[in-house]
Amino acid sequence: MIFLLGLLFGVDAPCPEGISINAFKGDGNTEKKTADTTRVDVFSGLGCVDDILSPSDAIWLHGVKAKALMEVGDASGVTLSVLAARSIPLPGPMPAWLEAPLGALPVPAPWSPVSLPDGVALFVDGTPARARPLDRPAVYQAVGSGGVVLWTKYLSGEEELPAGFKLMPPVSRAVLPAEEIIGLKELLLAGRYEEVLLESVSLSAQHPEHAETFRSIAAIARDQQNLMVQGEQQAPEYRYRIRDKTKRWPYRTDTRKGILVGFELGTPTALRVDWKFAGQVVDSLGLRVGVGVHWDYLSTMGDSIIADLVIVDFNLATNWQLETSLGLTTVNSSVMPSLGVAAQWDPSTPLQVSIGASVDPYGIAPRAAVGFMW
Repeated sequence: MIFLLGLLFGVDAPCPEGISINAFKGDGNTEKKTADTTRVDVFSGLGCVDDILSPSDAIWLHGVKAKALMEVGDASGVTLSVLAARSIPLPGPMPAWLEAPLGALPVPAPWSPVSLPDGVALFVDGTPARARPLDRPAVYQAVGSGGVVLWTKYLSGEEELPAGFKLMPPVSRAVLPAEEIIGLKELLLAGRYEEVLLESVSLSAQHPEHAETFRSIAAIARDQQNLMVQGEQQAPEYRYRIRDKTKRWPYRTDTRKGILVGFELGTPTALRVDWKFAGQVVDSLGLRVGVGVHWDYLSTMGDSIIADLVIVDFNLATNWQLETSLGLTTVNSSVMPSLGVAAQWDPSTPLQVSIGASVDPYGIAPRAAVGFMW
């Protein structure tokens, strides 16, 4: 029965038995497989393949053909085979042999609708279709009821399909499946490239008169997917550091967090309490109570009680911070508001060293202290 169907739909000679495409591929190194297969001419037995090919199988066949043409010096034929492979959408990166500089080749066009015999489906490069490309080779399969492969052929754009398959007049392209194209565009903008590839294959089968459009969209998605993968692999180290919040500017290494209590010895000599949250810009908030030295504007020195009610430490570098404070200073029984600024060396250990001053309406209180925060 299969033999009779084959005669009706284009098989030139019966095959003693069906052959799987995997029998041609074999096992082992990819380059060695391709070279060996080219030498025995896989295309002489292609007509006996009885399983439905996948898009990956079609790309492999185009690669074998390109290598065979390269060996005989047919440069234009090699280009057409590469174009054919490049226009097949795949949910994932293309094979290595199609990468740059060949990867920069454009996607071919155009396609023309084909009328099919009743009860027979046409597969083009591993995808159901009702049209065929006219400017490049392709792998064609006729599939009957029950998924029976009637014939498998590798034909150039100029070669005719077997009897029963006829080219139809070009369909007017005035009306495009606009909603589907808009949906694919939105998926592209959202970076959902695998979904675009899968949807494009399905839509090219549903709308064969616009197969060229959907395959071109799929090619864009595939290229963007490859660029995204290459960008992640080649990204400089600092990009990865930025993603790690603990290593953002200014690259603080102190991971202590929570309430820290410490003692400062110097001017002032004080007790200090900080709420340390190790932020990107602000490292901690705190308060301080102690005694220090005060000079008024008449150059008179005196003791002062210092109460910094708000201390904010701003990160400047890995171990350096700008300490700002707002509080009260008591001099000669007078209580005055004060504003303080100090440079603070703050490594990831309990040690802190600060140098600065605070200013109030009556004078200046110098600050130079060594502290320990736990």
